[in-house]
Amino acid sequence: MNYTGTRKALADTLELDLTILYPSKSDYNLALKISTELLKIGKPIPAVDIIISAISINKGLRVITKDKHFLFVKDVISEFNVIVED
Repeated sequence: MNYTGTRKALADTLELDLTILYPSKSDYNLALKISTELLKIGKPIPAVDIIISAISINKGLRVITKDKHFLFVKDVISEFNVIVED
C-alpha cells in the first residue's frame, strides 16, 4: 500500500520492527514534576522533550539525542540517562 503522513510513519515503524512507547499515567505524573522543577530553575523546555524524558526514566532507558534541552532535565533528575551528541 502507498501510505502518507502518520499512516506512512506507522507502516515504516512496523516494517522496521520498532517498539512504540506510549506514555502512561506515571509518565505524565513524572513529566509534571520535571516541568515544575525546570520552571523553578528558569529552564523550561518543550513538553514533548519532558514526556520523552519521563518515559525513559520510568523505563530505565537511555536517550541519545542532538537536542541540548535534555541536559536541563539532567539538572533536575540526576538519574536521567542522556547522551547529547554533536
